[in-house]
Amino acid sequence: MWQQDETLIGDLYGLAAQLSSPYFRRAALQRLLKVIQVDGAVWASGPIAQRELERISCVGLPDDFAKNLTRFTHENPIMSHLVRAQGNPVDMREAVEDAVFFNSDFYQACFAPYDVQRVLSSLKIHTETQVFTLLSVYRKRAEAVFTEEDKQRQQRLLYHLHRCDHACLQADMKHPWLPEQLAVLSEREQQVVAELMKNQTMKQIAKRLSLSPSTVANHLYRIYQKLDVSGKAELFAFLDQ
Repeated sequence: MWQQDETLIGDLYGLAAQLSSPYFRRAALQRLLKVIQVDGAVWASGPIAQRELERISCVGLPDDFAKNLTRFTHENPIMSHLVRAQGNPVDMREAVEDAVFFNSDFYQACFAPYDVQRVLSSLKIHTETQVFTLLSVYRKRAEAVFTEEDKQRQQRLLYHLHRCDHACLQADMKHPWLPEQLAVLSEREQQVVAELMKNQTMKQIAKRLSLSPSTVANHLYRIYQKLDVSGKAELFAFLDQ
């Protein structure tokens, strides 16, 4: 198991040297799911003062799971525990008892539609920027509770994920990276794809790029045409090749 983690960590640093941050996050989570026994994972960042999830990457679960999660951040009982834990993984069972959790409106709205039963999260705050990095992994069987060993592994992996992502961001600022598959797109279209990879909505992309939602929609139409894909899911699959 620990040997698997060492191999994964080595792969992460290799990926960080090749990919920009949005692509790295998704690729890193895909590899994470192959090594640890979970059904899905979410990696997000955001300002700790607002506790809002931004730059979200999600694998193993539908994209709307991550979007749904952002709607309930302030109601999520695990968040206050994560802020106090400062990098140490927290099991949802430590934040709220199972009987209360599974019968709560929060669970029914946020996790029940996706059959998520177990949650293990860890959060790291960047001291200078006060931006947090959140890693959450999920299991769909209630009996598959997270162990102390699971928590130790996640704490170690979060440290390396955070370092790799920081390296990607620094490299992006100095030398913007362009995946070969996107070379046929215009610069604006590439920007739209980059925002899409962060799981931004049409309105969010429009706001971040100072465009109208209809203009973003037109860009997406041309992007899908140029790359010969039918939509967002196919685009992600195309970029992961």
